[in-house]
Amino acid sequence: MAGAANHLYGVSMGSSAILRAVALHDLDPDVLILEGVFDRLTTTTRHRFAAFGVPVFPATELLLFWGSVQMGYNGFRHNPVGYA
Repeated sequence: MAGAANHLYGVSMGSSAILRAVALHDLDPDVLILEGVFDRLTTTTRHRFAAFGVPVFPATELLLFWGSVQMGYNGFRHNPVGYA
């Protein structure tokens, strides 16, 4: 579409994915609308486990390790604060 603005909108993990894409792929959007971005995947996972009354350690490390194996991506290194 001619003259269309380049807007990116994301919530939580979507927001962190947008930050990562902008940082790693040299994107230049006109507008970023990011809601509920977390600083590090480890931090937000710990908070989620604590909210549900699950032992934070070792549950966080186990989940991120196994998720990393399953997805082929190191979840411990997913730090949107670094992308920002």
